[in-house]
Amino acid sequence: MVLLFVLAVPISAAEKHSGTSVWDIVPASYFEEYAGKFSTIEEVQQATGFTSSSEVTVEPTSGIQVSSIDEHAALLFYITDEVANVGSCYL
Repeated sequence: MVLLFVLAVPISAAEKHSGTSVWDIVPASYFEEYAGKFSTIEEVQQATGFTSSSEVTVEPTSGIQVSSIDEHAALLFYITDEVANVGSCYL
């Protein structure tokens, strides 16, 4: 899977762009479960099977606002679980 979004948007930039906080989407249990477990984005991506592309330039715009590795981990594990749950509905 490839997921593209902006990580660590400065507060001033986040205020200029409308977006949704990752906290408004992901249940709190994901933040609790993955807090402090990863040191880098690459570790999170490897654990979840997501990859990123350096060929794409993404400007900060509206979207999901993620500002830490812990938030990144919570979001990717939540998406992974949701995809697995949807996939199992069609088996």
